[in-house]
Amino acid sequence: MTFVKFRNILMLCTLLFAAASLAAQKKSKLIWHDEFNGEALDEAYWNVERGQGLWGNNELQHYTRENLSLNDGCLVISARNSDGNFSSARINTNGKFSFRYGTVEARIKLPYGNGMWPAFWMMGSDLNDVGHPRCGEIDILEMVGGQDGGTNRLSDAVVYASTHKPDENDTKIITETGSYAGPHKLSDGFHVYGMKWTKEVITFYVDGTEYFRADLRGEENNIFRKEYFFILNLAIGGNWAGAPTEETVWPQEMLIDWIRVYE
Repeated sequence: MTFVKFRNILMLCTLLFAAASLAAQKKSKLIWHDEFNGEALDEAYWNVERGQGLWGNNELQHYTRENLSLNDGCLVISARNSDGNFSSARINTNGKFSFRYGTVEARIKLPYGNGMWPAFWMMGSDLNDVGHPRCGEIDILEMVGGQDGGTNRLSDAVVYASTHKPDENDTKIITETGSYAGPHKLSDGFHVYGMKWTKEVITFYVDGTEYFRADLRGEENNIFRKEYFFILNLAIGGNWAGAPTEETVWPQEMLIDWIRVYE
């Protein structure tokens, strides 16, 4: 085979692949999104939570509306320290948007440093009726920032995806977790965090790189076959993240450029 023929075949294959990719994209219908391009958070989509000590994680922050803003087409969640009084923000779509199965992607720039615990996650829409963990939980993105001597429990370059459900006796929570380690601090720029959710599996990825699959086969995973709603928050401290240190830089910000849900 001559080089010219080989090149032509390669070009044809490339064009066919591009056409197939475009066709696949057209088949994926955008069913919900927020581009955060307005002047204020769209509360037709989001509920703003307030308070301290939510969910029993021993977090240190007080959630307020004042720690939310929109700037340059991004939602900004700010974590602040005022003489040891910590504040941040948390929002959810409970009662305003929920869905079952599909692809979720969000372009996010994470904070960094000890005590930072940003998350983009989901809980079952029956939360108010059955409580947590009976509602189920899907964590698309969590990070516990800082450094702890290289063990990667605390790392500004590592994110986690998880599923949580109660055991059959409701005596403990069963958790499956995978992690992604980037080459640099994830606060250095924006990254796309996503998941593809079907009846049998949830696939999690960063910038298109798959790093964890949660197997949903079996009746014991029916908890993940119903509608879920979104939560976005930046926690400070808590059981997993640990407290901020003297090296923690303030304020910290979690920037969300957009969230998109496809059929």
